[in-house]
Amino acid sequence: MRLRDTTRDNTPLLSTIGDELHNGVQVIAFSPTEPLLAISDVNGWRNGNKAPTAVRLFDVKDPRHPREVGHINTDPVELAFSPDGRTLLASVGDVADKTTGRAAWSRLDSWDVTDPAHPARLWTHRLPTGISSLNTAFRPDGKLLALYLGDGTLTLWPVAHDRLAGKPAATTQIGQYSSPLSFTPDGSRLALISTIISEGDDYTRPEIWDVSDPRGPTRESYLAEDSPGELYSVIFSPDGHRLAVARGSNAGGVDLWSITPTPLVNDLCESVGDPISRKQWRQYLPGRPYDPPCGTGG
Repeated sequence: MRLRDTTRDNTPLLSTIGDELHNGVQVIAFSPTEPLLAISDVNGWRNGNKAPTAVRLFDVKDPRHPREVGHINTDPVELAFSPDGRTLLASVGDVADKTTGRAAWSRLDSWDVTDPAHPARLWTHRLPTGISSLNTAFRPDGKLLALYLGDGTLTLWPVAHDRLAGKPAATTQIGQYSSPLSFTPDGSRLALISTIISEGDDYTRPEIWDVSDPRGPTRESYLAEDSPGELYSVIFSPDGHRLAVARGSNAGGVDLWSITPTPLVNDLCESVGDPISRKQWRQYLPGRPYDPPCGTGG
């Protein structure tokens, strides 16, 4: 695990966290409020290592000298901090028992990390049998948690006092599989990747959902369809005007989409040249006040 300064180009390596992680890194997450980095190692997965898997908490206030300050004995496939940095969510996948034949299941663990040296378990939410994966995202105000299950079900759950509150506000079937989630900064929209199976073929596409009313999420738009497995992550820009979509497989890379009309209109106006003239306006739009989409015309 390497730490670098991203405020400048081509900056040197600050530090490497290696010895504590043994066989490598599974998932990572930065606290949004504290200089705290959560890292899940992959003990027990490689080279016959039998050490228990853990989430290790590092103080990175001095990034040149990170130090481990706490750990949690769990095996997550995803980590997520709450917006206030108080809570760490760990999505834990399980494997079917080969002896009993019990179906695979997963759970969501919540930990209070206000004292990272002594993490305290808050609650555990077990998923339905057969669900082996889960992606989560907090709304930026921390009062709503989106759960995207491995069967393509999206659940919006109110959060109060660091806990799931009452019953889900809404549960919606999106597709066949889940993906990472991303809220816009104002919390009104949620981006995800939907996998759709139609007539024996499946394809993936990024979708944007209006969740301004958590009780009735609605699909607002979707982007170009793609082949199975090509898309695997989405994230909104800090201003919420663009969506980055990560691609895997042979077409690896990142696509950047503009999701608001204003930048598109500006780009079109810059590329088409002179706006419609008053003469053209009178010819094609007689009787309507002159209001060109770009500039003032002539």
